[in-house]
Amino acid sequence: MGYWLPVIQQDELISSFLTRTASCYGVNNRRLSMILFGAPRILNPQLPKNLGQLAEIFEGSMTTEDLIWRHTIFPLSGPFLEKDRQNELWSWLLGTYKAHRMRSLKTPHTLFRRYRYCPECFKEQKEIFGDRAWLRTWQIPACKVCPKHRTPLWELDEPFRNRFGSPRLLNPNSIGIGAGKPLEMEPHAELIADTVHALLNVRYDQSGSKRLTRLEDWLKF
Repeated sequence: MGYWLPVIQQDELISSFLTRTASCYGVNNRRLSMILFGAPRILNPQLPKNLGQLAEIFEGSMTTEDLIWRHTIFPLSGPFLEKDRQNELWSWLLGTYKAHRMRSLKTPHTLFRRYRYCPECFKEQKEIFGDRAWLRTWQIPACKVCPKHRTPLWELDEPFRNRFGSPRLLNPNSIGIGAGKPLEMEPHAELIADTVHALLNVRYDQSGSKRLTRLEDWLKF
């Protein structure tokens, strides 16, 4: 069965795309999950699951690997994991991992804290696509500047997780420009933002067994 889907924007989080899709259909995220997957799924912005099943809905225009490399934080976190952990994370993203949760891979330095956005990007997204989107680069804690506009990112006041520990799925179109507060510009903020953005857009060979332990090693791609 074919589904109409909005355009998934460059660097957009999977959860952002599906939340926007649910809004287009006039349903909540749980109902959309039932429609697309036949079962309720938790649309985790950081570590989404069942991307193999989601790729089928794109009917060839987007592969599972495209979704993982372009729309998750796997490129940023995978290289620093031991090979077996890296394989577990890959299986989780595909939807073939058997365990219900992956607490061991949710390390503090990769956890999103609060939703962030670039006001200028929000304006451009609205003009070009008619929709706003949460980009993964913005959500990485070390990234505090928009790599494109070189201006501070804005951070919402509400925490990323609710009081039960589940991620809060916010429709970016429900956020008014000016919500939250701008992050402080720190030394080397632009360089850090550029590096984060570059590393998120690198596809590396998974066949190797060596785990990268230093940023300098990673930059030698």
